[in-house]
Amino acid sequence: MCRVKKTRTRNRGLGDVTTRHYINSGWLQKGRDIMNTQELAKAFTDMCAKGEFDAAGNEFWSDDIVSREPMTGDMAVLKGRRAVEGKGEWWYANHEVHNVKVEGPYVHGDQFVVRFKMEVTPKGKQRMDLDEVGLYTVQNGKIVEERFFMGGPQS
Repeated sequence: MCRVKKTRTRNRGLGDVTTRHYINSGWLQKGRDIMNTQELAKAFTDMCAKGEFDAAGNEFWSDDIVSREPMTGDMAVLKGRRAVEGKGEWWYANHEVHNVKVEGPYVHGDQFVVRFKMEVTPKGKQRMDLDEVGLYTVQNGKIVEERFFMGGPQS
């Protein structure tokens, strides 16, 4: 049986940094190593930079992920892995992606930001530049929410 002694480091604005806090929050699980947010953010961003967006989602999305887009309508808020995967399928079916530049990650606590600069041609429209930032929230080693902010089309 593993016993964990409750220890506390000097608080330097880090919040509750006790070992017990991490065990109770689910951050440590018996028999399972969980990536911290910094590690997950780097791996996710590296995959995206290689154009491996689907693989990054498969690897890091929670089954209960929530995706929020800056729009109204059916795709403004999607809940669950299947719905978010469907959004990706729709995107690729309706856009030709010419170039993607990925910047980041920028990590803060259990969240990280990635910037995507894309050159795309939507079906039936002209080629355009998109500038988008994704804010990702991580819990128990998985992305539980992605929230996108658009800089607007820049032709």
